[in-house]
Amino acid sequence: MLERDEYGGQCLISAVDQVLRRLAAENITKVNITEIYREETKLFDMKAAREAFLNAIAHQRRDLPTKPAIYLFSDRIEIISHGGMPQGQTKEKFLKGISVVRNDKLMKILVDFDFAEQSG
Repeated sequence: MLERDEYGGQCLISAVDQVLRRLAAENITKVNITEIYREETKLFDMKAAREAFLNAIAHQRRDLPTKPAIYLFSDRIEIISHGGMPQGQTKEKFLKGISVVRNDKLMKILVDFDFAEQSG
């Protein structure tokens, strides 16, 4: 491990903001210059990474000692959230796009600060 940062022990909104800013900073642009063109490519899709991270926060079980984590590798990002599907959720509902919120109050906070939308 070359580097590790902790964002716990502070206001959730501040921590989420700091993590998203860090992800954006890590999303460097790779450049490939050919004889004719200059091709620029970001390391990852920031919108997808943001959504995955916010889902990890919103759906994490709070009774577990582990917390959501993001691991950046040269070829991938791993976003870890522990706890499985919320009570009342099934594989069938999930595959149909039906969302079951694990923590209504936390989801409301994320919605109120424009980190998420209550889309169901």
